[in-house]
Amino acid sequence: TPDNRLAGTNIAIEGLSVSGDKGSKLIGDARLNVILSFCNQMSERMNGICDNIEKIVVTKNAPQLCLYTYEGVKIYVANPEKSTLIKADKIAEKYLQLSDEERLVGCILGTDNGEEVFVDYQKEDINK
Repeated sequence: TPDNRLAGTNIAIEGLSVSGDKGSKLIGDARLNVILSFCNQMSERMNGICDNIEKIVVTKNAPQLCLYTYEGVKIYVANPEKSTLIKADKIAEKYLQLSDEERLVGCILGTDNGEEVFVDYQKEDINK
């Protein structure tokens, strides 16, 4: 929301073309609405995400979203425009289940097969 953008701690989003004056609604890349819906749902499940997520990188090829956490574990989301809220719920649930050690390394992968959403954690980052 525009109010969030006026707060001190914001999540950096890279890979989108958007514009808007400080405190106003952003316009631009159509993927922005998907990302905001995803983040709002995760934030609701996690009682806020600004303390956990440092930045989000949006790419054109899978996975389309990479969320960088302050702890170190990365969150990859394929096809974020499909089952957006379900993926956000399941990813937040998986993140909250991780031990302190697991949050330091590896990645959480969120994807779907068109009907079901799959979320898994692995100790090795897929981009190593």
